[in-house]
Amino acid sequence: MPQGTLKKKASKSKAIKKVTPKRGVRIAPKKNTLIKQNKLKKKLTAKSTASIEKNMASKAAAVGKLTIMKPKKSETDENKTSGKKSS
Repeated sequence: MPQGTLKKKASKSKAIKKVTPKRGVRIAPKKNTLIKQNKLKKKLTAKSTASIEKNMASKAAAVGKLTIMKPKKSETDENKTSGKKSS
């Protein structure tokens, strides 16, 4: 039998954990200059995005009608492409 008292192992839960914010979560700045810079940046970004979208819309409209779905085939086209040969 060993002599002396048993020593308890230090638990890992007591270790100091580093607190880091989650990804995507930003802490707002507290200095007035940084607040003003962020407001200006947000405003300019919004204007830039709006102008890009406007330009893209005008370019797309100049090309012609844009559709997401293919147009329906008429019955005469279906007969031609049905794959059956009439002899």
